[in-house]
Amino acid sequence: MDRKELRHKWQELHHNPLARSILRPEIADSWARSYQYGIDPWMRENPYVATEAERKEARERSGWLIQVARPIMEHLYKFVAGTGFIVGLVDSNLQALDCIFADREAQEWRKTAHLVEGGLWSEELVGTNCTALAIALAKPISVFGYEHFCLFAHAGAASSAPIFNGDRMIGALAMNGPFDRVSNHTLGMVVSAVKHIESNIVLERAGEFHQETIDSISEGLLVLKLDGEILGINQMCAKILRITGQPLIGRNLYELVGHNEGNQQFVRLVTRGRATTDERVTFYLGKDRVQCNITCTPMGDQDR
Repeated sequence: MDRKELRHKWQELHHNPLARSILRPEIADSWARSYQYGIDPWMRENPYVATEAERKEARERSGWLIQVARPIMEHLYKFVAGTGFIVGLVDSNLQALDCIFADREAQEWRKTAHLVEGGLWSEELVGTNCTALAIALAKPISVFGYEHFCLFAHAGAASSAPIFNGDRMIGALAMNGPFDRVSNHTLGMVVSAVKHIESNIVLERAGEFHQETIDSISEGLLVLKLDGEILGINQMCAKILRITGQPLIGRNLYELVGHNEGNQQFVRLVTRGRATTDERVTFYLGKDRVQCNITCTPMGDQDR
């Protein structure tokens, strides 16, 4: 099917309700809702974009999702770079949070369709579209050319899948491109990327839970490499060392307290890689003298 035939098919579906019998049930139902919403199918662009304040609020609310999804989106885009495809991320309210594109064709289409940060893609605003259906149906789906309700989208095709955090839907990932370049593998690529995002979300949640757990411990807890690099620290330890309110993972204990000669015994004790039980040590923070009992347990990795 060429572009002219595609346009003719799309027009036929709007002019002849009986022709819509060829549409899949979920697409036909969406078209019926789109008519009920009073949407103009002849729109040549998506005119709906969130305000600056709304965009800021959405990005703040979904900042962690963007952070988790972005590298996976970049990896996905490598497979379709130069083909006119765009990889996009929306929140559960169908506001576009992020999109990746590079080639000129994708850039031109992106402008027309308003595939931009802050673009609004709810079915109530722009009718049948892939991402809105993925959210509404809570399942992966592809939408081809003439299946889109509005003119500005009819020459494209898209595959989208919802993203879940546990049992809560938090957004969707989509690949949008020219109608003649979509393959049966496109949806599978999107689903695979979403599974990767969801797995990373689980790991993020586990990491947060782990940090909350060690922060609940009343004693100071510090995990170090033998060279002094900090791998983990709880709030009590940071409080004892008076280094709260700043990122500590990846920094070096020598940098934080090793400059004082009186602290060398403490630093050597916790970085020598040997077991120690309840050993009394003294170290200095500025002009203050701090005493505490140290217990060290070597980990399986010889470097820490």
